[in-house]
Amino acid sequence: MKKDNYSEDIDLEIDEIVDKYYDAIHTTIFFLCNHSEIIAEDITQNVFMFLIQSWDKLDKSKTGAWLFEVARRKIYEYLRTENTQRGGKNVISSTAFDNPDIILQPTYDQYFNPNDATIERIKNEILDSLSYDERKLYDEFFVNGKSYEEIVELYSMPYSTLTTKMSRLKHKVDKRIKEKAFDLGLYGMLYIPFAIYLTMALYTKR
Repeated sequence: MKKDNYSEDIDLEIDEIVDKYYDAIHTTIFFLCNHSEIIAEDITQNVFMFLIQSWDKLDKSKTGAWLFEVARRKIYEYLRTENTQRGGKNVISSTAFDNPDIILQPTYDQYFNPNDATIERIKNEILDSLSYDERKLYDEFFVNGKSYEEIVELYSMPYSTLTTKMSRLKHKVDKRIKEKAFDLGLYGMLYIPFAIYLTMALYTKR
């Protein structure tokens, strides 16, 4: 009986973590891996499967950072495989990376500090650039924690309309992230950690 209760507690904890981080990780992978929904879904599932497999060894106080590190490694694995299969050609948008060999180097952390106040400032600048309606939807989902079903009911809009609006919002944010990276001179290996940390800050549910 105790073992069953323990297992149920773990399942509940994992469900809460998935709910909090899934959209942020999925969105990060989607925009870094050629805007492919299939690839994003596959890698995201792998990230959370690894979470379940590693649960007993995981430092629960650092779950978010751990998940995004796993996501980063799996993004690199995907890019390395695609780069090899396509004869060394860059397989993702040149606006994000300028050298397919450089981005696979694992030493990027020394070039950008994820705890830099720049991340918080840029996050706020991007949110301030959203329209009133976009910011309202963003706040309802990521800040207030409402589900799509609750938002649809609250604003009396078709489900398909909401998914379209949210997709446009995310594409707009992705464009802003690229613009901010360009302004800061973050190219190649510097772009990946910047995009991951900023997307994490934007899309992790409060």
